[in-house]
Amino acid sequence: MLCRFVLIGLLSSLSLTASELPAYLKEALISFHPEIPPDFAYTLTTRRGSEISVERFDPSRPTEEQWTLLLRNQRPATAEDNSRYRSYRITIAPNARAIFKYGDIDLASLHLIRETESHAVFQGRFRDDLVDPMLHHLEIFLTVAKSPPAIDQYILQLIEPFSPVLTVKMLDLHVETILVAPTDQAPLLPRRTNSHFRGRIMLFKSIEEDVQTSYADFVRVTPIVPPSLPNPP
Repeated sequence: MLCRFVLIGLLSSLSLTASELPAYLKEALISFHPEIPPDFAYTLTTRRGSEISVERFDPSRPTEEQWTLLLRNQRPATAEDNSRYRSYRITIAPNARAIFKYGDIDLASLHLIRETESHAVFQGRFRDDLVDPMLHHLEIFLTVAKSPPAIDQYILQLIEPFSPVLTVKMLDLHVETILVAPTDQAPLLPRRTNSHFRGRIMLFKSIEEDVQTSYADFVRVTPIVPPSLPNPP
């Protein structure tokens, strides 16, 4: 999508301070929340190589039943499949969340890199004071619709090789997420994510993986609120 933009106006990057950001970008950022709101159920389809899985997340169900495996490689999931799958899901995350929040972006670092009459693309970094070291090694690209203002797409890209743990070295990471514009009924929501990863494990085993994820059937629900703990004596 980014490569389709025809450059007009500025041919070089235009650095901006946070206070000088265009009005349409400021308005678009107000509704930009990378994580899926906790009161939405949705269906997730993931393609990893030749493997395809279809899952459903529903926060209105008990924690151990919120994720359901519907299909794996076009085959309906069995009760045994879901038993193993839910054990796996509980160990990795209760919900699908982005690795950053809007407030993690260093607004002063955003600068314009290309523009058309309807869209603009800004490049930036994350704040230096964040605890997560991963974000210090990423840059972000925001594709912004001018009217009505909204973030159409964001890209996270590894700037330099990085080792999140001693035995793993990330050499390349590119994550592109297409978003659905907010409406009166729903906030900004993801439509599709494409990611590419290349790295090494234990210094000698190379790994390269492409994953495509699509989101569908968003429904607002009432999440189960965990019971409050009794006050200590």
